[in-house]
Amino acid sequence: MNKIKKVIFPLVTLALFIFMGEMTLRILRFPAILIDSKVKALIECRKETVAYYKKYDFNKLGLRGNKETLPKQNDVYRIVCIGDSWTFGLGVPEDKSYPAFLGDLLNKSLPGMKIEVVNAGISSYRVEEIIHFLEMNINVLTPDCIIFLGGSSGITADEVVNPWNNRYLNFYSSRIGLFLSKSYLYNALSNLVLDLKGLQYSEKDRVREGMVIAYSADLLDRLQKEGKTIILLNYPLPKISKSIPYNVYQGHSSRSIDLMLKTFMKKNSNFVFIDLYNIFKKIENCNDLFLKMCHTHLNEAGYNVMSRAIGAYLRQEPLLLRK
Repeated sequence: MNKIKKVIFPLVTLALFIFMGEMTLRILRFPAILIDSKVKALIECRKETVAYYKKYDFNKLGLRGNKETLPKQNDVYRIVCIGDSWTFGLGVPEDKSYPAFLGDLLNKSLPGMKIEVVNAGISSYRVEEIIHFLEMNINVLTPDCIIFLGGSSGITADEVVNPWNNRYLNFYSSRIGLFLSKSYLYNALSNLVLDLKGLQYSEKDRVREGMVIAYSADLLDRLQKEGKTIILLNYPLPKISKSIPYNVYQGHSSRSIDLMLKTFMKKNSNFVFIDLYNIFKKIENCNDLFLKMCHTHLNEAGYNVMSRAIGAYLRQEPLLLRK
């Protein structure tokens, strides 16, 4: 009997701890559970993601779409959007990515100009890979303006990538995954694990990251001094809840991105910075602008908002669109 009590007592204590933790986090509504609690929403999102993945087309340069990227004509103003899956438009059709929206917007609002917007986003590319791609293909891309958004997949090319792969999608489509996705405690612990992984960065990692950031800043600085307009973007985030600050947890990746952007702006004050983070922060229902499955990417409506924020700046600065 005593042996049974010794087994039951810790189990009951653990169950009470889990229950109290879950209830406390539910009252605080932290963290935000953006994964829909309905099975149908998860299944639909997974089907949509797989469907779009199968429809992705690439040109010879490895960029999204069937249209080949050639050196531009003299009468064309070309904007090249470089970045990762956010620029690529992961999870949305090609014509619903932010570069596609931006091209349509500018050509409609500035009919007297020939404007091309090139989607040079490559999914899962780290900053080092993005900058290397830009440097190696600058003569083909021939940009007048470069829009940079990078860092969500990492800074250095040797960082371990944690994509939303099929294994992850299969987990959240399983019964246990769906059950855990509804738990505030499980989501809070998952975020804690991600933050702790970020703290494991060694001094060697930090030095390597700093070298990549410095090299990237030098390249963009040189291109700006050659006459190209450089526009820097940061990543918007969904709101967690009304009771929790907007940016209460972002992890190592976001801290590295902030450092990178500050380094870029310190290198050249003529770089243009568009603060998407604060633009989305002011939108009351900004969670509706993110994919159902995960808050790491925008949906079609979100990319439309993103393109309008960039387009609003470009339309107010007509000198940027003149040769």
